[in-house]
Formats: sequence, C-alpha cells, structure tokens
Amino acid sequence: MITFRSEGDALSLRFLGGKKRGIYSIYVNGELLDRVDAKRKKKRALIRTWEGLGEGNHFIDIVAELQPGQSLAINGVHSPRS
Repeated sequence: MITFRSEGDALSLRFLGGKKRGIYSIYVNGELLDRVDAKRKKKRALIRTWEGLGEGNHFIDIVAELQPGQSLAINGVHSPRS
C-alpha cells in the first residue's frame, strides 16, 4: 500500500498496463474512490485522473490487489493543489 497526504482537488495516477498486471484500489480519506484494472493485451503506459475531491487535506491510499504471477508498476502520482 502507498499512502500520502494531498491538498489537491484532483489526483492523477500514471501506471503500466500489461498481460500480467493487477488491480489498484484508490481510497480518499478511507472511502473507495475507484478500482483500476491495469490488465491489457499489450504493455503500455496509462493515466487515470479524478477531479472534484474537494478542498482541504486528503489522505490517499493506493492498494494493490494481485493474483499469483501479477505485478503493478506505478510511474507517478500527481495531485495538483487547489
């Protein structure tokens, strides 16, 4: 699990998709925001953005859900300040 604090109203996740990739669960302040399936037929860089998180501090958790033989690769997380 990756955990960090953000003051931004949006969140972008850059990650790699591919045949042996798993799922990311994204939580904001303990609430499930989204589940992102990184499995793709071919390897490629992907980006997912969520807006409207609201003003103020947020605690972001990114949780990997993996089956045997799967992996996840995060290239970057960006949370612009409001």
